[in-house]
Amino acid sequence: MDTHWPVEPCHPALPPALWEALRPAVTRAGRRVAVFDADGTLWSGDVGEAHLDWLDRHGVVAPPAPHGSLREAYDALCARDASAGYAWACEVMAGLDEARVVETARGCWQGHRERIFAPMRALVAALAAAGVEVWVVSASHRWIVAAGAAELGVAAERVVAVSVPVAQGRLGAPVEQPMPNGPGKVAAIAARVGARPVLGAGNSLHDAPMIDTAEVGLLVATPGSGYLTPALRERAERGGWFTLALEP
Repeated sequence: MDTHWPVEPCHPALPPALWEALRPAVTRAGRRVAVFDADGTLWSGDVGEAHLDWLDRHGVVAPPAPHGSLREAYDALCARDASAGYAWACEVMAGLDEARVVETARGCWQGHRERIFAPMRALVAALAAAGVEVWVVSASHRWIVAAGAAELGVAAERVVAVSVPVAQGRLGAPVEQPMPNGPGKVAAIAARVGARPVLGAGNSLHDAPMIDTAEVGLLVATPGSGYLTPALRERAERGGWFTLALEP
């Protein structure tokens, strides 16, 4: 098992103190895992929302009345309950052939792939090179997240995201539980990953429970994104998380 961890950070934007804090966990023997939120953490923007726009633009799924678009319906749900909106963004594809969903996700991702944060790409690669299992845990649906994760060398089997049952090749409903949002991310990691992460990285209060479970926490802060609130700053300080400031 390769437990090598370079002396210097793999990217100049990564805090040297984070690099040193990871060394004991990354270089020890045994299974080691790292968990990353997707949207706003590995890349800018929200791929789940981008995929809804893609489905709308290509006429793959019709918006429900009285809404004029899928995004309008989604935003209305999220305004009342974010988790309900995230679930609906997956359930709205019920009845579609899974191969078609995979095709649409890959097509959508092509317009998003330049948004990967370079420091995060480098960090994921360094962890993988050191033998750490990299997992992506997201409240966007698993087909679009898997398309992005593949760009970073993370297999679909290590994507924990919102999902629905698939029967006879077609998507069904409702979403499977635990749904990976907020505390649900911790429950999903326990169920799917089965190990305490050496690193937990996220960008919002939705990720805070997941980050807190890790040995080392990393807040990816993007000023202007709307996520870097006083409450999030306070949670990061209280949890002793490291901070990586990036442009949204």
